[in-house]
Amino acid sequence: MNNGSIKRIDELGRIVIPRDIRKRLSIKANDSLEVSIDNNTIKISKSKAINNFDDFIIKLLKIIDQNFNYTLIATNRDNIIFNNKNIDIDIKKIFSGELDNYNLSYKPIIIDSNIEGFILLGNSNCNEEIVKVINSILMNYSDITC
Repeated sequence: MNNGSIKRIDELGRIVIPRDIRKRLSIKANDSLEVSIDNNTIKISKSKAINNFDDFIIKLLKIIDQNFNYTLIATNRDNIIFNNKNIDIDIKKIFSGELDNYNLSYKPIIIDSNIEGFILLGNSNCNEEIVKVINSILMNYSDITC
């Protein structure tokens, strides 16, 4: 299956990843890519500081959900991955900050200077503190700065 294009390597060994591929995989400036060899094939994969990011966030929020009656919503860059109250919310509104009507606190999950997603929280007297705790857990789990 050939879904790529042919690119030339410059004198420093660089290639340009075509715009449509970057857009399709949400690859942005300063993102990390993993370069590896598989037999005679060079593989370039989008790298995440936390392996299985979605699964980890879902597991973390399920623990909080079992112990507290908070509204919890989490996103990755592309989708809502956890929504314990089934609130009808558009992910575009989250990324644009248009959440005034939802009464939710939200903070970005920042990994390696990239926004990987958002945690939204409601029905708590200490929304800011809980989001700080979640970010602290992420930092300790992955040895990164959030």
